Amino acid sequence: MSITLRSDSGLAAGAITEAGLGLASFTDASGNSIVVTAIADSNSDLKLISWKVPPTGNSVSRLSDSGTQAGQSSLVDMAASTQNRVITGVRSGDGNLRLIAWQIHLADGSIHRLTDSGNHIGAVSMVAMSPSPEGNGNVLVALKNSSGNLMVENWGFDGNGALARHGDVTAGAIGGVAVGPMSRGRAWTAVIDGSGDLKVIIWRVGAGGGLTRAGDSGTHAGTAKQVSGVAMGDFLITALRDGGNNLLLISWKISADGNAVTRVSDTSHQAGGADTISCCALAVNDPSRLGKVITALRAREFTLELIAWNVSASGAVQRAESFSDRPGTFDMGKIAPGAPGTFVTAIRESPDKRLKLVAWQILDGSATAVLPNNVVLYLG
Repeated sequence: MSITLRSDSGLAAGAITEAGLGLASFTDASGNSIVVTAIADSNSDLKLISWKVPPTGNSVSRLSDSGTQAGQSSLVDMAASTQNRVITGVRSGDGNLRLIAWQIHLADGSIHRLTDSGNHIGAVSMVAMSPSPEGNGNVLVALKNSSGNLMVENWGFDGNGALARHGDVTAGAIGGVAVGPMSRGRAWTAVIDGSGDLKVIIWRVGAGGGLTRAGDSGTHAGTAKQVSGVAMGDFLITALRDGGNNLLLISWKISADGNAVTRVSDTSHQAGGADTISCCALAVNDPSRLGKVITALRAREFTLELIAWNVSASGAVQRAESFSDRPGTFDMGKIAPGAPGTFVTAIRESPDKRLKLVAWQILDGSATAVLPNNVVLYLG
């Protein structure tokens, strides 16, 4: 297997704030990846930008943006929906979370605002988003509410095309959160709890979109300072900055009903210092492996590093390869899959705070498809 940096966006985007990064990817009729970034620009206004990356990954071209269709945003995230739509979650000027739905036109990358949730969610200090496991265009929104507690909501489109909330649940105090879908109608959150420890919580998503808490990992994880994750079948791989400030991956086996969360394996000392961690996964045609997890992180030198990990059928995680020719320093980042064998990282470069997209090619003879990527938390 090899990881190759293919191209980047150069100076095609300007400075962005620390509000966060949303990243999603679609595929057009020619096999190009149409990548969408959601950021707060230098005026702190929400802006979506569309980009085209060919199947080879050898160029990153800016297509279009949302212009002045949205206002002030101090927290930003985004999840892909169906029918080439995305839904952004933004903390607006009044401190409340607002969801906004957008249509992405793959032919030219143009972006049009469709509808929004209004002020029906309330004040938040953290937000993370992902597609719902239902596969019907709904998205999961995990947030830290005004009481400092976790709230998970399931939003989608109603019969009239308006955004509607289909389910919501609450849990205890948190200091960080990531969220994502699983098979069998399950969803997961990986939170930093009130004691500073990682806790995995599994949720069941009902036929109407309602959410019910299932099991959790209890006290089997330890200290976490940042957290990300991705599901692979009945396994969840969490990628976190541990108590020693190092990257640690932990695999968890989730029962079919979600009630049992069992720690299986971890990477121990296979990686060093890291923060700004994001990850996604690649399925493989190999019965001995669940697939590969790709972590994108900021190393001790404040540079971007990609690390590929093999995940065995039993859930064991082993480091496979890393990319050492790192493209400059940065302070925010996220990774998302593109066309088969390609990935895109979106980073905020240091010190000029400019948004940059980097296209990567990852070759593995047994790779078949990309699994849904996670959403990583940005603290606000």
